[in-house]
Amino acid sequence: MNVALTILGGLALLVLGQILIRSFIDPIYKLREIRGKIADALIFHASMYMNPSPRFIDDEIKATRNALRSLGAQLEAKSHAIPFYRFFVFLRAVPSHDAINRARSGLIGLSNSLQSDHVEHNERRRDDIIDALNLKISE
Repeated sequence: MNVALTILGGLALLVLGQILIRSFIDPIYKLREIRGKIADALIFHASMYMNPSPRFIDDEIKATRNALRSLGAQLEAKSHAIPFYRFFVFLRAVPSHDAINRARSGLIGLSNSLQSDHVEHNERRRDDIIDALNLKISE
């Protein structure tokens, strides 16, 4: 009888652990992963949005535009995949909804104004994204 209870208790603990991992930890990890991809994109594509120049070909501009816009969409989607999001905001495990919205808006705005002559607008958007997501990007 004790053996059966031990096995059932272990099985229940395993199932509960998997539910917690799949429901909470994995979505939070994926959101953090997107934050890392955003940091990478801001660094990698900086030459495109901080130095608008005719030397960039249309395919490069389109690829950068799509990458930034896609990251904004993924950021929004990953934040909606986390149950009890406000609780995790309270624990400071994830950025607030306002921060997610600011970052998404900044990414989409940046994608829309890649070749704009107003570099200061792009710099402000980049800084707002970095601030909203609390990214550590050195200049």
